[in-house]
Amino acid sequence: MTSGPLEAKALDSLEPQIGFLIYDDFYYGPDRHPEVSERSMVLKLDPPAIPREFPSVARSFEVLGHEQALADYYWRIVAAARSRGKDFNQIRSYFWMRLWLSQPKDGLSISFPWYDSLSEMRRFSDAIASQSVGDLYWDADQGWGLDVKGTHDRLAIHEHDPDDGGEGLLVSVPRAEFQRRMSAVMQDAEAIVARLAHELGVDVWTAYVRDEPRFTRRGS
Repeated sequence: MTSGPLEAKALDSLEPQIGFLIYDDFYYGPDRHPEVSERSMVLKLDPPAIPREFPSVARSFEVLGHEQALADYYWRIVAAARSRGKDFNQIRSYFWMRLWLSQPKDGLSISFPWYDSLSEMRRFSDAIASQSVGDLYWDADQGWGLDVKGTHDRLAIHEHDPDDGGEGLLVSVPRAEFQRRMSAVMQDAEAIVARLAHELGVDVWTAYVRDEPRFTRRGS
């Protein structure tokens, strides 16, 4: 499968991952570049007690069985924000999630840098779950673009920068297996978010929250 002059790299598999971003401090200063860069106005933020490979992210399969630890971590963020008079719009990035596709054996990774919530990830998941052939998905934002085309048995996934005209990365993967993996990781992430919403009284992970959420600790 090809897209223009770029030939797809055929992969045996591609692993979708969904993760929750983890921070080791809470910034309470003004939203200005010098102060943000200096990181002098911060409170130490204990990370969740979850065994994980990368300090900055807890992947869904790592969180399973440790949902309470992740909920406790988010509650520490809420408490820090309240102590410094920060509203949710000023701290929403602490609740962001990330989706990426990886093939460690080949050192390949496809990112979704502007997808922060489950609803954005679900657009991709639902699109590639289709059995249609041809164009299945397209999105672009701030120097990032992704399109997916399908045949009956394979998906071609093309990540590129639409602003620089470069070829980017084009891979093809077995369609049914990738669909199965994407569906499974979405189900795990949705189950974790449901537990977090139960523990904190509000869901700020599924979709963009416009009104100020009322966090309430379960049992308090």
